[in-house]
Amino acid sequence: MCLTAHWIDENWTLQKRILNFCVIENHKGDTIGKQIEDCLFNWGIEKVFTITVNASSNDTAIAYLKKRLKSWNGLICDGEFLQMRCAAHILNLIVGEGLKEMNKSIELIRHAIKFVRSSPARLQRFKDLVEKEKIDSKSLLTLDCPTRWNSTYLMLENAVKFIKVFDRMEEEDEDYKDYFKKKVKLFSNQQGVVLSYDDEDDDADVIDTTLGRATAEPPTAYDWSVAKEFLVFLRLFYTKTLKFSGSNFVTSTCFQHIVAIQTHLHRSAASEYSLLSDMARRMQTKYDKYWGKAEKMNPLLIIAVILDPRFKMTYIKIAFEDLFPEPTKREAMLKKTMDVLYRLYDHYFASIAELDHGEASKSQSTADQQQVHDSVGTGDDDIDMLFHDDTDSTFQKFLATADTVVNAEKISEVDEYLQADLGGFRDPKFDVLAWWKVNAHRVLSVMARDLLAAPVSTVSSESVFSTGGRILDNFRSSLSAKMVEALICAQNWLCSSTPRLNDLELDNFIESANVVTEQESLVPSTATSSSNSEGEAHDYGGDDDDE
Repeated sequence: MCLTAHWIDENWTLQKRILNFCVIENHKGDTIGKQIEDCLFNWGIEKVFTITVNASSNDTAIAYLKKRLKSWNGLICDGEFLQMRCAAHILNLIVGEGLKEMNKSIELIRHAIKFVRSSPARLQRFKDLVEKEKIDSKSLLTLDCPTRWNSTYLMLENAVKFIKVFDRMEEEDEDYKDYFKKKVKLFSNQQGVVLSYDDEDDDADVIDTTLGRATAEPPTAYDWSVAKEFLVFLRLFYTKTLKFSGSNFVTSTCFQHIVAIQTHLHRSAASEYSLLSDMARRMQTKYDKYWGKAEKMNPLLIIAVILDPRFKMTYIKIAFEDLFPEPTKREAMLKKTMDVLYRLYDHYFASIAELDHGEASKSQSTADQQQVHDSVGTGDDDIDMLFHDDTDSTFQKFLATADTVVNAEKISEVDEYLQADLGGFRDPKFDVLAWWKVNAHRVLSVMARDLLAAPVSTVSSESVFSTGGRILDNFRSSLSAKMVEALICAQNWLCSSTPRLNDLELDNFIESANVVTEQESLVPSTATSSSNSEGEAHDYGGDDDDE
């Protein structure tokens, strides 16, 4: 299991550090929750804003941590917004639902690539044809992985660059045409599913098709046009996956990507092109399951947009018009959003007031306090009596007036921020953290530091498992769990302290070693993301996590 902390430091710089990388007994919720509790306790972390997880099976772990953190007084709003679902994982489930029934044109293209990659001689003939067609591309043909939809996108993206080469192979290469006749056999049924097939040729692949072909043949112009349509449709999901998978951006951009996905699905579902419309409708069903209902989405994703001075409530109102066409539902969502904003503000306002009161109390000497008590002669019992004396109308009026003043102060800060002009919304290089550093608000700034650091993806934690695979190889497989954890954490902390060296990203141990020799002093300056895995870091494959 890997636990990564994300926070914004006092210089308003987004930071993240791996806190632990350890073996757990099993993947039960209570076991995971206890392991995270031990890690937080050992690091002395008492307050946690959100915990990002990638499966609903972690609900038990979140429930366990809520109880523990509540006893530590380390929750925001009693942990109502503690759990943040991994956006990258949800998007993978959405796209995976649409690609469950793979189009038969894509199957034919996949087999064309299989032919080229099946032997060095065929691959060399393909390269020779690339040169003859004078195609200027360094891309290579790649096969997709059934559990990774984005590999299908990359496979098609590379393949369409060589359409001329595949067409020329069909004209000149008899082996290429025979491959489809002998190795790829067509079969159709009423359900329209791909069937397994075992006849004369054990290696024969079966394509269930409705293309009306009597025999299998290499991809035609129609097949390539379908591939291009797929690329246009999937490109948005691919780019959004990259955005969600990043860990060096603030939370305020996540909701905009979700809105863009919804708009794209809605537009595609209404398309006259049945292939894409059917796929979009299947994906829309999965989208509605996770993000379609207000109660399914963590409202902190929306509050983060409000705390981005480029958007505030202006963007939220426009986005809600697209997401919630019904006026009643739209108004209900706006009201809920503002309620959550003020609840968070009240929590932070009370926390800051308590902190200010504690610091003021510490600064006052015991002698001065005693002098005040001696001279005034009014103790805590007298004050308590005044608060509970309903007959003292003057004091009750004072309390009501004081509450009004305090509430006005809270409302004025929020309203002042919301009513101010939008800043930097046309500037592509606008730095929201730098804006908050300069435009400090007493309470909202503290809110923004916590909220804008909340991770929306567990990829930063899951990627560690790939690093672990490079540490433990066939020649270095006897390291203890503690030593592996030490190596991974040390690499992460050293690279995070010096993220770039001569414009070179540091992501492996060889480059990290250079940092130690070239950097004389390393001074590393908490929302968390948690992941537990038994396989590759970014493999979101498999069925839905809660089905």
